[in-house]
Amino acid sequence: MRVLALDIAGRTGYVLGDLSARPQPKILSLAAEGKTAADAAARFGLWLRDVFESPNRPASIVVERNLAGSAQKGGHASEMTMKLHGALTAVAACYRIPIERVAASTARKSFTGRGTYPSREDAKRASVKAAQFHGFLDKFDNDNDKADAAGLFFWLGLQRGIAQKRLQEAIPF
Repeated sequence: MRVLALDIAGRTGYVLGDLSARPQPKILSLAAEGKTAADAAARFGLWLRDVFESPNRPASIVVERNLAGSAQKGGHASEMTMKLHGALTAVAACYRIPIERVAASTARKSFTGRGTYPSREDAKRASVKAAQFHGFLDKFDNDNDKADAAGLFFWLGLQRGIAQKRLQEAIPF
C-alpha cells in the first residue's frame, strides 16, 4: 500500500512510498523569506496536486494531528500549520484520498518507545535516534523533520501489521 506520511510545517518532512519498503524521508521547504502562510499553503496544494496526479499516487495519507493554536510555538507557526492542514484536507478531498490523523505522542511512542519527553528538543532527538536505529536515516543525518515523517510512516505500518513483520526480519528475537 502506497502512502504519504507528512510532518507538516514550513519545512515539511515527508515519506512517499510503499509500507512494505524502507522509507526514504525527504524535505519539502514551503516557508520562504518574505512569503506568507497563504503563499506556503498554495505551494503545498500545488505540490500535493502533482503528487496525486503522478503514477506514485498514495492510497492513504498519515499526518500528525494539528495542535490547538495555543499549543503552537507562536502565532505565525499556528497560522502556517492551520493553512497547510487546510490545503492538505482540501486537495486530498478532491482526489478522494483518505487522511489518517494521529497524535504526535502516539506515533512517537510506537517509534521511540516513549510518547512524551521533558522538552520538544528531547522528543526530536529521540525521533532522530529511532530513525537512525531503524535505518531510515543514516548516522550523519540529524534532520528531525525527516525523522518525524519516518515515525508517522512507521506508525501506519504498525497499524497495518507491516512494520512489525519488517522489524522481526531485521531484528531476530
